Amino acid sequence: DSEPVELNFTWLRDGFIVTDLGGRDRVDSERLEPGQNWEVLVTATDPWGLTADLSTSVVIANLPPVPLWSTLPSTPISGSTTTFDATDSYDMDGEVSSYLWTIDGVEVSGSTVDVIMGPGPHSISLTVTDNMQEIQSYTSTIVYDEPQTALSLVATLEGDQVSLVWAGSSDQFRIYRSTTPISSVVGLTMFDEIPAWGEPMPTPLTHIGSTSYKEWSEPVPVATTLYYVVTSVVQDQEIVWIVDGQNHVSVDATPIGSSSQESVEQASPIISITISGLMATLGLLSLIFAVTEARRKTE
Repeated sequence: DSEPVELNFTWLRDGFIVTDLGGRDRVDSERLEPGQNWEVLVTATDPWGLTADLSTSVVIANLPPVPLWSTLPSTPISGSTTTFDATDSYDMDGEVSSYLWTIDGVEVSGSTVDVIMGPGPHSISLTVTDNMQEIQSYTSTIVYDEPQTALSLVATLEGDQVSLVWAGSSDQFRIYRSTTPISSVVGLTMFDEIPAWGEPMPTPLTHIGSTSYKEWSEPVPVATTLYYVVTSVVQDQEIVWIVDGQNHVSVDATPIGSSSQESVEQASPIISITISGLMATLGLLSLIFAVTEARRKTE
């Protein structure tokens, strides 16, 4: 129609008229939510009062969430604890409701996870789900170098002292001890299988010493086989990666128990003689006291 036309807009959301939008030709994005059905009815009226209607509708689609992750430290150190953080993930039209990590095929949930990994390539996959159950994933690969651990650890028994020597470079070395083989100083990790019923559960250990040198010693704490691990500290991060024969060794300290028993047995005759002499002295003193007391009464 070449004549002036007046347009009137009527908005419906999910089948209900939105009265405060009457006459407006657009809807602000802040009012749109995923899954809503919006319909607009346009009525055109010319100067003669003739009208024509036209309508269209649209269902607001849900935008998928965006998975993002970072690490702390920003450059992961092989063999140390790295925190994978997904809190930067976002959803444009809602919120992220869940996080699922798949690291080297092992699944674990949470916005942040602590992971210890050794050398080589590692697959990191993050799947985020929004409040409309829309899912989006991101997969990447990171490559770790060889861990900077203590090397060539050797334990020797010298008298009643256990001595450790090793090679390697580090700002600091930490020493751990146990009476059972040490597979972890941080306890059970996400990559470890839960021990079967009756088997010991790995628990976090507290280091018994630290040094900047490449040797350390202590008195034998108990006469049994002792297991030692030496870890290193690099850029304030402890390298807790354990390799048997490299930074994990054992020493048999049971001979200390035999030596102690022999010392006791050798000392026993001397102690017996000393006690016998003491008893004889006490007996003689008792006799003298009795005789003296008898004389005093007869006087």
